[in-house]
Amino acid sequence: MLIMSDPKRFVAAILWRHFRLQSFALAGLSATGIGLMSLEPVFIRDLINALGQPQVDSHHVWGLFGWICTAWFLSSLANRIRDFVELKTSPELRKQTQLMLYRWLIQHSSAFFKEHSTGNLSQKIKQAGNAVLVIMDTVLDNFVRLAVAIVIAAVVLSDLPTVIFVGFLIWLFGFLMLSWRLAIQCLPLSKRFGEAASASAGLLGDIFTNIDLVKSYAKHDGEERGLECALENEKQCSYRVRWFLIRMALTLYSGLLLFQSVFIGLGIYGFLNAELNLGEVVMVISLAAILSTNVWGLSQQLQSFYDQLGILQSALAVVFTAHTVVDRPNAPALIVRTGKIEIERINFSYRSERPVFQDFSLTIQAGEKLGLVGTSGAGKSTLIRLVRRQYDIQSGVIYIDGQDISGVTQSSLGRLIGEVPQDPLLFHRTLRENLLYSNPDASEEALWSAISSAHCESIVALAPHGLDTVVGERGLKLSGGERQRIALARAFLKGAPILLLDEATNALDNVTESYVQDSIARLCQNKTVISIAHRLTTLLAMDRIVVLRDGQIVEQGTHRDLLTAKGTYSQLWRSGEISSRAA
Repeated sequence: MLIMSDPKRFVAAILWRHFRLQSFALAGLSATGIGLMSLEPVFIRDLINALGQPQVDSHHVWGLFGWICTAWFLSSLANRIRDFVELKTSPELRKQTQLMLYRWLIQHSSAFFKEHSTGNLSQKIKQAGNAVLVIMDTVLDNFVRLAVAIVIAAVVLSDLPTVIFVGFLIWLFGFLMLSWRLAIQCLPLSKRFGEAASASAGLLGDIFTNIDLVKSYAKHDGEERGLECALENEKQCSYRVRWFLIRMALTLYSGLLLFQSVFIGLGIYGFLNAELNLGEVVMVISLAAILSTNVWGLSQQLQSFYDQLGILQSALAVVFTAHTVVDRPNAPALIVRTGKIEIERINFSYRSERPVFQDFSLTIQAGEKLGLVGTSGAGKSTLIRLVRRQYDIQSGVIYIDGQDISGVTQSSLGRLIGEVPQDPLLFHRTLRENLLYSNPDASEEALWSAISSAHCESIVALAPHGLDTVVGERGLKLSGGERQRIALARAFLKGAPILLLDEATNALDNVTESYVQDSIARLCQNKTVISIAHRLTTLLAMDRIVVLRDGQIVEQGTHRDLLTAKGTYSQLWRSGEISSRAA
């Protein structure tokens, strides 16, 4: 996979590796189109000179006219064929660019996604796909056309008086150097504009994602002020880019007008001094017009080109950061036979923050049901994340059936661990798609068995279109309890040998919980279970309860043993941290 933050190298690499033939075809057809058009001044020169002869050779004149028409026709044909090739290439290029960025992005750790707005990341992927198209079109069309026109002009002008040819070369060198210098100055401005545009888009996405929170706190005005500030920054960045590009266009166009005026003036001077004939003067004027048209067309395209170059650079800089949780080369798949989990002397902290675990060890036997209890910040959820390898530990080892989880593939680890989180996540898709997400190949019978086991029949029955009902973004058309039951059904369908429960009955009402507890008991059969829980009904089903405080085990045992010990667990019980309601 291409991993580079330089936008020019990235586009060149993706075109070379995946669209080599198409790129050659696009560049070749552009060169053919402009090359044929650039021959027009030569034919016109010969035509005018032929018409100016005392004895006009009509066959020769009509032959030259035929060549001119042929050049026009073939140039147009090359351009239309190029349009067809571009039609077949651009959509696929956009798709492959976005997929390439997605594949790298999706392998980032959970920490990466917590640090970046999802709306911002989504926009960067979409913007990158469009940016690559603009850059490709500018390079393989505008740049190629201008380069070919310049080469043909240089060849044709080399037969004219030295002053014209040397003047052309001096202007060409100066113009290219000036364009390069201006381009270097424009790129950082375009990058800042791309970052500002992504930031404002990310803020918009954040507002709309949390619209209920905005409304419940009546923060419409505050969010509008924040958005206005972000949009103002985007506007100022856009203004600086566009003002620079206006000055850049003015500079380049002035140089172009100077060239055109001097070039035509030299042609007239040569004619008046009998150094050029009339046909050659017309050829010089025609060449000047063709060069001016292509140079000006490129200068107009440069604004979009550098805008997109900056946007692509901004996207690549974010997406192609190094992965922090990676598979080892040739890592094998995890094989779970019994489900024994061994956590040996691990040390972990979130970046430079205080340590969450220091020299922490815990063994969970195969088929054991372990309850985790502790106050907020004790390390319960972090421990589950480490078992799932959402983060890599700084030292120590976590084994599953004797296999170091850092040495197996992340995909195999994910397939063999089921999870029901405290705040279940659902896609903006149908109930069926969300339920089958854990096991797309499940039969209809298995699907309905899971629905029944998680007591989701009423959810399906009341949904307007049954299983084909779209649940809304993050499942917001469902209640919290309904989302949790859907998550339970997914876990039933997955059938993983290791199960992680994070307050799995937290959002259920009393009546539903009494049903679901029985379902969870069946779900946990013949599985190794780690359950974060503060409900007595859940803790009583655990073989062992581990009490955490500041990343250390302070107590462990059964519910009755821990109450008798009158330690931390007993204090949590008396303070209400552990709910005693049975249903």
